[in-house]
Amino acid sequence: GGIIEGNLGAANVNVNLDGALYFDGVNDVVTISDNSALEPSSDISLSCWFKLADTTHDHGRLIAKDGEILMQVFNQSDSVNIIEIGSWDDWDNRASYNWGAGDTSWHHLVGAWDDTDDKWRVYFDGVLVATTSGTSAKPTWGSSNWEIGKSTQFHKGYIADCRLFNTAIELADAKILASKINIDNSLISASSNLVAWWKLNEGTGTTATDYENSGTDYDGTISGATWKFDAFSVNVQDNSTTTDGT
Repeated sequence: GGIIEGNLGAANVNVNLDGALYFDGVNDVVTISDNSALEPSSDISLSCWFKLADTTHDHGRLIAKDGEILMQVFNQSDSVNIIEIGSWDDWDNRASYNWGAGDTSWHHLVGAWDDTDDKWRVYFDGVLVATTSGTSAKPTWGSSNWEIGKSTQFHKGYIADCRLFNTAIELADAKILASKINIDNSLISASSNLVAWWKLNEGTGTTATDYENSGTDYDGTISGATWKFDAFSVNVQDNSTTTDGT
């Protein structure tokens, strides 16, 4: 975000009017059916954008496969939010980043498992902020479904641009992914390692389309979560106009 000052005259200003998916923190979820094609055999990366509705909600489950893998924002107290990524069966060795009080702006997150050194890494807004101090176990894949916004507990706020890779994303790619919601996947070096991509920008209906598009699509089913059209709003400062996509 930012501020554009001055008289723009007839200049064109591009505004993101995509729908954004809002999760109420009670029972909203996107479910993707279990499939072995969505279970990388070595390196793993999860990438998504998120926006908290408030900073005191107990658990903000972002992406998970219950009992297998989890990426979340955990509210430890009103002044401490912690970002966590790890394997359920080795949760003591998860990677975590103390975000502090947090905020309600959009942020980008990557959780990457590197099979060569058995470590999780966390990239927050394109910056490497955490690496597991010792070795940790990769997920033991089972029969659980993939879920966005839920894993026993629920996220409150927005989630967008969720991607699954079969490689450990590196810093350069994390920076690109953090530069724009739903940025073109061909711009990153790991583009061929994309397994699934749920943009969550359809704006209507209950299907979360998989945009990976090289073979079988692994679409998700939206339950409860609602489409909002003011998540990327722009307010014109002379108070004459609000461009909010409605």
